[in-house]
Amino acid sequence: MVRNTHIPVTILKIALTGESNRLVTYLTGENLIATSTLYGGPKSKLRSLVSPFHAGTLYIYTDPVRKTSKITDFDVSAFRPSLREDLYKNWAATLCSELVLKTFAGGQVEGNVFALVNGFLDGLDLVSENESRIGTLRFLWRYLGELGLQPDVTECFSCGTEFDRNEESESVMYSAGENGFLCKFCKNTAKAPGSIEISKNALLYLQALQFLSPKEVRAVSIDSKTFGQLQELIFYLINRATSFSLNTLESRSIVW
Repeated sequence: MVRNTHIPVTILKIALTGESNRLVTYLTGENLIATSTLYGGPKSKLRSLVSPFHAGTLYIYTDPVRKTSKITDFDVSAFRPSLREDLYKNWAATLCSELVLKTFAGGQVEGNVFALVNGFLDGLDLVSENESRIGTLRFLWRYLGELGLQPDVTECFSCGTEFDRNEESESVMYSAGENGFLCKFCKNTAKAPGSIEISKNALLYLQALQFLSPKEVRAVSIDSKTFGQLQELIFYLINRATSFSLNTLESRSIVW
């Protein structure tokens, strides 16, 4: 067994263990969640490098007898300082971390979670706070796709009618029972719990997320009403995907 390894990671969470050691949980380049121990006191240089949301190459020593692993070095490629300095960005990055941990990174090695998470955190660090808010919704929607829980935005799940992009403005209804959208003709039959109505503009934005490139989507602007509808819907879908309310979403009143 190879005792010394190095892997690309993003640090998700750090917890104290013992008097001065830390238990570090991270996402690997293979979309796996792993944990290793970081030894050393508060003056340790390595301790300052191994911080939440940092990304880079982690060097690990594994003891096959004791079945433990410890961090020996960390070559940081992305520090992302604004994720610690800006309240909203810190909240959004924490939400990302909690979501990845609670969903076990989607549970698929062949998925794109590692790239998606790092793309989100990189973008979050670079853009303004206002831009990062809609960026958070885009990330969460795409993450639902990685989980296989993204509702179809192209047609009514009840009658199969395709949503016409050129049709006059009509709202559609999301139905939790089928995890899909109802057209203007079918939506009046779905007033059950978990039903959320969104405007045609909100639906068009979700379609843009599915069919346009990330660069093209970033150029699409939406008004505050559309943003509010997307926020309500996507936050609901994320909590539903994890089967319980995420702690970070429960604390969103401090930043929203």
